[in-house]
Amino acid sequence: MKVQINGRYAYQTDLVDIEVGDEMLLPGSMSSDSWTGTVTALEPEYDAPCRRALGVTRRRTQVEAENKALAEVRITGWRGGETFAKACANCGKDREYVVKEVNRTGRPTSVGPMACDCGAPAHGAYLGSAAAFRHFVTNLES
Repeated sequence: MKVQINGRYAYQTDLVDIEVGDEMLLPGSMSSDSWTGTVTALEPEYDAPCRRALGVTRRRTQVEAENKALAEVRITGWRGGETFAKACANCGKDREYVVKEVNRTGRPTSVGPMACDCGAPAHGAYLGSAAAFRHFVTNLES
């Protein structure tokens, strides 16, 4: 079966349960590492031989749920000193974080954690983009 990735690339796969919206791991070129792309069509009209996809990294339902969670994160209108809660990386309980610095739009560029009952180390984060802040708040990998 062939699949179309990101609306322009065709790859071969032996997987039969692929859906539009699934994210696949794809081989890189000789000068680049593997990469991920989203299935945008099943059985594209491309007739020539295709490289083989390496596998599925995330299913459509997981991609949609993560995109929804990321979209719900407020990224502007913050002020220094405001707090928000997110799961502690050590124990999973809510841990308070303080916004230390914001940019001109009020997007946090630096945050620091409050103490956690589990004794997790207090490491802050510098966040260079809205995507980095969204991923930090939701604990999703970027």
